[in-house]
Order: sequence, then C-alpha cells, then structure tokens
Amino acid sequence: MASSRKSDHLENILEKWFACHDLNGSKSEPSPNLSEKPVYGVAISGGMDSMALLHALSAFSSRYNFSLFALHVHHGLHPLADHWEDFCRHEAQSLGVPFWGARVQIKATGKGLEAAARQRRYEALAKAPVQGVFLAHHENDQAETLLIRLCRGSGILGLTAMQEVTRQNGMPFFRPLLRLSKASIKTYIEQEGIRYIEDPSNVERRFARNLIRHDVLPLLQSHYPQAITTIAKTAFHMQESQLLLETLARIDANDVLDDKARIHIPSLLALGEPRAKNFLRFFLHQKGALPPEAKHLQEIIKGLKSMSQQAFVFTEGKAILQRGGDYLYWVDSFQSEPFCVLWQGEDIIKLPQGTLLIHKSIGEGLNLEKIKTYPLTIRSRQGGEKILLQPNRPRQKVKELLRLHGVPAFLRDVYPLVYAGDTLVAIPQIAIATDWQAHIHETGLYFNLQW
Repeated sequence: MASSRKSDHLENILEKWFACHDLNGSKSEPSPNLSEKPVYGVAISGGMDSMALLHALSAFSSRYNFSLFALHVHHGLHPLADHWEDFCRHEAQSLGVPFWGARVQIKATGKGLEAAARQRRYEALAKAPVQGVFLAHHENDQAETLLIRLCRGSGILGLTAMQEVTRQNGMPFFRPLLRLSKASIKTYIEQEGIRYIEDPSNVERRFARNLIRHDVLPLLQSHYPQAITTIAKTAFHMQESQLLLETLARIDANDVLDDKARIHIPSLLALGEPRAKNFLRFFLHQKGALPPEAKHLQEIIKGLKSMSQQAFVFTEGKAILQRGGDYLYWVDSFQSEPFCVLWQGEDIIKLPQGTLLIHKSIGEGLNLEKIKTYPLTIRSRQGGEKILLQPNRPRQKVKELLRLHGVPAFLRDVYPLVYAGDTLVAIPQIAIATDWQAHIHETGLYFNLQW
C-alpha cells in the first residue's frame, strides 16, 4: 500500500481498533482446530466506504493472522444490482479475497422499504461462513443516525446510535471506522487508487438519511465546522450513559426479579417511575424485544399502579409480557406442539415456554437414586393429570394444585411436568409425589422453572 501520511489515517484507526478489541472473544463460534486461522468477513456493497475497508483488511488479515471473506448481499431492488454483485466479486478476487454472495427478497413492512432491506441484509450476513462481520459505517454515518433518532424522539438507548461491536442473529458485527470521517476515507480511496461504484439512490432526498447527509449536515458545518465529529461523539457519550443505566437495572433486578425470573410488581413500582421504566426497558431488551415507545411505557406503568388485574401488558412477535397477580411473566409463546424432553443429566433445559433449571440437593427434591432405573422426561400437560402427594389419600388434580399455588390461568395449560417412566413424579417448584421424595441424607433433584 502507499504510505502517505493521510492514507495512513485509516490504517491508524484500524490499528487502534484491533489493539482495543479481542476478536477471539467475540467470535460466533471458535475455530474447531486451534491451529486454523479464524475467518472473518467484510460486508461490501461496491461503494466507496466498504471498498476502502475491504482493501485495508485484506492487508490486515495477514498482519493479524485471520482469513478474510468479501460478503455481498444482492437485494434485487435496483436495475444495476447484478452489475454491483459482479463488480464486488471481481474486486475481491483481484485482491485474492474469497467472495460470498447472497440474494434476498425484500417486502416492505410498516417501517418502510429501507428498514426491511436492512433487516434482510443482516439476516443474510448472519448466515455467512464466517465468525464475525466487519461493516464500513463511519463517523458521518454515526452523526446521521443520531440526528435521525433525535427527530424520532428516541431515548438514550436509541441515541447510542451504532456501536463498535454488536451481535445480531448470533453473529458478531464490527464497526471499526466509527471514529473516521468520510473525508478521510475519500482521501484513502484516491491515494490508493481503489475503484468503487456510486449508488444513484444515495442522492434521493426522499430518504431521510440522504436529506440529512446532503442538506442538513452541510448547513450545520457552515456554522459549526466540527459538527459531524461533535455529533458523533455524542453517540459515544450516550453509550456510556446507557451502560450506567444497564448497571442500575442489573442492581434493581436483585429486588425486582424472583427465582422464577418473574417481575414482582410491588417491588418494581417501589423503585419509582424513572427506575421502573428503566428496568422494564432493560428487561425487554434482554428478551430480544424492541423497547416500547415512551407513551406505551407510561401506559404500562399506569396500568400496573392501578388495582386492575388486566392480564395483557406487552407483546413482541409471539412473545408476551403478561400480568398474573403480583407478577409479570415473559412467555415466549402460548401455543406449541406437545413436547417430551429426555433428561440426560444437564443442568438447563430450554422448553417451548420457559427454562427448567435442575440442580442436586440433599434431603429435598426428587430422589435421585430411585429414578436411576427410569427414563426421566419433562412433558407438556395434556389435561386431567393427577399426582399422589400423601399415602392412602386420593390423588390431586394438577390443574387445581397450580391454581392453589398462584400459577396464573394463562400458564396452567403450558406448565411442564416431570415423569419417571410413565409415572408423574414432580410438578416443578410445587410438588413431589410422596413415594419419590428425597429424605434426610439422600440426594435429590430440585427443579426451578423460569419464564
């Protein structure tokens, strides 16, 4: 590569980024053979930014001992899409970088065509045969994103804009150029003689980002020359603030979440409204849900403060946050096929609804010695089950026991049961059949169900 001072700016940014980030700790999957190089990809569209990053990383791959793939997603939205794909393939091959392409179909959603294309692009990139994906977003992109979020009334989480390392659909994504200006990339491109293509849609003002890029930011820069850098820095300040809010939410979780991972409503409200809202945002984000709008979040808090036992609180896809008495439950889905899971000694079993944690305990739980001669299975309810809890007494209905122990009606039909052979021996966290209980000095299995 040419070694001018200006073109080195991009390389210096990359050097600093690699020095601060441990890629081995971010990989989606470790290399099966420790002697093999890790494999990463760089997403390229053919535009100036991604082609600059492709060229730089092709050199850095040998310096940092990793293999590089060039990744391209064909959206099929533009008449030149085939040409762009061919261009990307040719440029990658000219650098000796293997090319991987994917074609997707885009259907506009309520959030618009751009958002739908972005979602499908990330889904496709997450399936690439790599352990992490580099993206060419830069300082100008960061400033544009923050201004768009401001115009939409985003909170602190939204104003964090783009982060240097994220994970989507199980794939790590890296943005090493967020502290590098578009002008620096253009200088690098010109000095290195790198070819690229222009997307005609990048100048169409009907797209909010293009309007901000071509009209709003130049106007701001005419009054505040450092506007782009300053606005982008604000996103990093917001990221620090968000980390503090997440730390606070984790502290509050000790008081708000019980051992079944339920939200105790009185404890939540006792935090005060701002902290309660912050915890709900954090909780929903951890579950993979998009945070509710401020107005919706205010309605949730208002509903929880009332004495109403209205069950519905919040939905995200097939999942739902629902009230049952003094608790909020997160349930992935209420409708699923019957299941039967064989226990093979694991500590955690992920069920269609909830997660079953299993640990050994002395003097309580399901007698481990007695069940050794039986296959132990966790099954879905079928209806009409009964369990013997006391000798010489009638068996009790499972559904009634669930009601007596405060299990909300919407969870009773999906509550898992534990069988030894064909005998019902345990209802997690509620009951152990009388002949199957562990006694003093005996090892037992204890089942903890989290929703």
